[in-house]
Amino acid sequence: MFADRNEAGRALARALIKYRDENPVILGFLRGGVPVAAVVAAELEAPLDVLVVRKVGVPFHPELAMGALAGETLWLNEPLIAALGIPRATVDRMVAMEREEVARREALYRQHHAPLAVEGRIVIVIDDGLATGATAVAGLRALRQRRPRRIVFASPVCSFDGAEQVNREADEVVCLRKPSDFQAVSQVYAAFPQVDDESVRQLLLTRPPTREESAMQVRDPVCGMLIEESEAKARSSYEGSFYFFCHEECKEAFDKDPERYVSRATGAEAR
Repeated sequence: MFADRNEAGRALARALIKYRDENPVILGFLRGGVPVAAVVAAELEAPLDVLVVRKVGVPFHPELAMGALAGETLWLNEPLIAALGIPRATVDRMVAMEREEVARREALYRQHHAPLAVEGRIVIVIDDGLATGATAVAGLRALRQRRPRRIVFASPVCSFDGAEQVNREADEVVCLRKPSDFQAVSQVYAAFPQVDDESVRQLLLTRPPTREESAMQVRDPVCGMLIEESEAKARSSYEGSFYFFCHEECKEAFDKDPERYVSRATGAEAR
């Protein structure tokens, strides 16, 4: 039993520590996978991003996945669709609805920044638990198209069936628990609250810089976003130090009350 997602992340990081010096990229499945992934990324000093995937639910039983969508990659459980007699027009309607949600979340979480480059890199994809595996399969298939060197799927808990599905897509699968009586992901957590959009956005904005980023990036002291110093939209000086901003609005907020934000900035935030 894990106390919460943070404890699960620490346990998962220990299982993945061999990748620390391989310069991996950490991707968290939305939304619950991101808090776990954030802990792993901090422990491995690796960059963190999200893998935006949406389950395509059966219309009369939305918790049951008939497929999943990740970017432009669609995975459908055709045998299930046929067995339930779901019309193709209904499937297309549900897919279109989830495409809109994927686009909304991409814009919200990344603030219109491009996904992290993964070509030629080891990519560790993390969720807070694996049930049917439908969402993970779609996400991993989409990720494979971006040509990573190796894909590792990692989760604190997996069903046997879900792990089998994902094992066909990933180069390595790390599951800390596989309960023989698996019923739901939440059964291995003492606390398993819902994770909202704002929590995910803040985790991405305020994560610690990696070793690689520390040498070439600065953090906007107002919104917390990591940015390339050369690509900063604005900068201000205060008491002999320079501060860099992702947008003019952040600079304006800083200039009105610099003491409020200087206390947040350390090291790489000020030059």
